[in-house]
Amino acid sequence: MCMFINFLVKMLKFNVHSFRPLSTGNFLNIVITDLREEGVLQKSKSFYTIVEKCIKEEKLVNIIVPLVPNNHSDVNDFYLASFDKYLSSDLFNVVFVEKQSLRLAKLYSLLFICWFFIFSQGTFLTRVNLACLSALNFFKVLNFYAIFDLLPCDNWLGLTGNAELLAFKLRNEIVGKKTRISAVQFGQASMDQFHFEDYHVDTLFVYDEVSAGVYNKLGVDVSSVVVCGSPEFEFYLNAIDDNQLQQQNRINVLFIDQPVFQRSEYSSSYLEEVHGVLFRLLNNTQLNILVKKHPRGSAFRGAPLVFNNKTDDIIELMSISHIVIGFYSNLCDLGLLKNRMVIFLGAESVLPPGKLDWIVSHGGIIVDTVAEVEEIIDTVSIDNICSSSVASCVENHLETSSNVIYSKLVNSYGA
Repeated sequence: MCMFINFLVKMLKFNVHSFRPLSTGNFLNIVITDLREEGVLQKSKSFYTIVEKCIKEEKLVNIIVPLVPNNHSDVNDFYLASFDKYLSSDLFNVVFVEKQSLRLAKLYSLLFICWFFIFSQGTFLTRVNLACLSALNFFKVLNFYAIFDLLPCDNWLGLTGNAELLAFKLRNEIVGKKTRISAVQFGQASMDQFHFEDYHVDTLFVYDEVSAGVYNKLGVDVSSVVVCGSPEFEFYLNAIDDNQLQQQNRINVLFIDQPVFQRSEYSSSYLEEVHGVLFRLLNNTQLNILVKKHPRGSAFRGAPLVFNNKTDDIIELMSISHIVIGFYSNLCDLGLLKNRMVIFLGAESVLPPGKLDWIVSHGGIIVDTVAEVEEIIDTVSIDNICSSSVASCVENHLETSSNVIYSKLVNSYGA
C-alpha cells in the first residue's frame, strides 16, 4: 500500500513560486493555508515573533502557502504585504505552491471515487456520497504528502485546526525522516473540541496550563505539550500603545465580535439582548463604541452593528480602548493582559473552570445577565478608567513565547 501511495505522490506536480530562489538547509517551514485577506492578516501575526527569532539566530525560515488556486495573484499579494518587513532578509522566504493541473486532479478524483465506492456499504446514493467525500479528503492528504517531500526542512510549524500538519506527520512516519511537526494553539481551548482526540503531531505549543489540561483530557497524541504563552500576544503586547488612552476625550468601548450564533450556548434571544445593549451604548454620548470584526462573520446575522471604527487593527483598537466587551475570544484575554476592564458575555457556558478562574484572577468580569453590562459601565468615569489602565499587567512568560518555541524546535530536531 505504501508503495502505491508513494507512486501516487510522485505523480503529483506543482507550480512553485517564491519571493527569492528556494534554499536548502531550511530550519523552519511555517505553513498557513488561509486564502482570505482577513484570515492571512490575522494568522500571520501568530508567527511574526518566531520569524524574527529565527532571523536573529541566522536560521532559514519560510512561509509556505500550499494549494493556491491558479491565477490568484491577490493571494500572493496578501502574504507578501503581511510579511513585508521580513522580505529584506536573505534568511526569509515566502513560497507559494499552486494546485496541480485540472486534468490530473480529475483523473485522481475519479480513481479514488471508484476505489472508495467499491469498499463502502449502504444504499447506492449513500455509497456515492461517502466515496466522493473520502476521495476528496484522501486527495487532499496526498497533496500535502507531496508538498512535504517537495520542501524539506528540519521543522514544520502551523496552527491547530487544519489537516495539513496531521498529513505532514503521517508522511514523515512513512518516509522515516527526522523532521519535527509542531502546532501552535489557535483560539481558546474547550472540552467540546472533540476533533483534537488523537491529534497527532510531535509538539503542541499551548497558551497556558489550563489549555494544556484541556488538550490532555481530549486525548491528543503528541510527544509533548509545551506551555509557552501566545506568540501572537507577544507581538500585540509589544505593539499596543497604552499612552494613547490618556489622549481620549470619551470612554472607548471595544466590542469583540465573533459568530457565536453557531453555538447552542448562545440562543437567538440572548444575542438579541446583547445587540440591544450595544445599540443603547452606541447612542450614549459619553461613550464611543468600536467593533473588532471577526474574519468568519458576526454574532448578529440579521442586524449588523453600525460602528465608528476608522480601523480594524486590534493593535490600534486596543491602544485607545478603555473597556472591552466580548464572548470568549482570546482577544478578551489580550485586554486583560493590558489591564483593560473586560466584560465576558456567557463565557461560563463555554470555557472550562480553570480558564474562568484565570479570567477572574486577572480582573475580568463574567456577567450572568446582559443587563449587567450597562450597570457596570454606568459606574465608570474616564478619569478612573484611564488611571487603572495605564499600568499594564503583562505576564513574563508571554514575552518569551517565541524563545520557548525556538528552543524546543532546536533541541528536539532529530530526537
